[in-house]
Amino acid sequence: MSKKTNCSSQIYNVIKTTHQNIQHESYIGKRSIQQDRYCIFDVDIPNLKNGKGILFAVMDGHLDEGHIVAELVARQLVLYFRQSLKLSNGDIPHALKILFDNLIELTCNERSGTTASVVYLPFKSDFAYLAVLGDSPILICHTDDSYFMSPMHNLNNALSLNVRAIEKAGGWVDDKFIYYNNYRIQLTSSLGDNIFGGIINKTPEIFKVKFGQESLLLIGSDGLLSPKDTHLNQIELIRKILINNKNVKKLIESALNEGSVDNITAILYYR
Repeated sequence: MSKKTNCSSQIYNVIKTTHQNIQHESYIGKRSIQQDRYCIFDVDIPNLKNGKGILFAVMDGHLDEGHIVAELVARQLVLYFRQSLKLSNGDIPHALKILFDNLIELTCNERSGTTASVVYLPFKSDFAYLAVLGDSPILICHTDDSYFMSPMHNLNNALSLNVRAIEKAGGWVDDKFIYYNNYRIQLTSSLGDNIFGGIINKTPEIFKVKFGQESLLLIGSDGLLSPKDTHLNQIELIRKILINNKNVKKLIESALNEGSVDNITAILYYR
């Protein structure tokens, strides 16, 4: 097993919950630095619709100072979400939009960047609310073998990429990277990354997904997915491990065995 990194004086993760059915692990893998950050937080805002629930998030930093940007987001995420939920009067999709507007402003001067995948599960609700910017995956599995997998905002999975707009802004694209000046990136959306001159998308995708009593939620960094196999095959492997074991350590072991060399973070929740 690769080196494990948990919350410490050097790595800031937000973990404040009383729920028992939550597992979380973070490994540095073969990288020289851990650039993942994450959040698990019990939200409790009295007298507000949807004011009680659990907030999850994973931020996967990239480029030289990506860990700084990821940590900047981690430190402000709970405060910003609570403010956004109040401003939206408990309308969660609207709150997530406000949240990301604030995160975009927070990171607009950062040269490096980070993904941000956020999930809010309000109490006494059969739905999960998701917001995705970047390629940190969110997977929700149901008992009938159906599942929801969040979109991966990177060049390998881009269904529609406005190449003309990128070229007009001074960038260019090949089959592996988006280029701008002397820099390159695989992500098609992220926070920060101002060295790319505005060619990276900053608008998150927001979803409302059914989440029943027997559903499972996984949120992680893209190190969970093997570089050797298709994402469809990887999803099936992850689903089998989750359903049979409900164990994030086995999930990370599987990713390492499949050849992942990246930082790996995984959060698992079930009711």
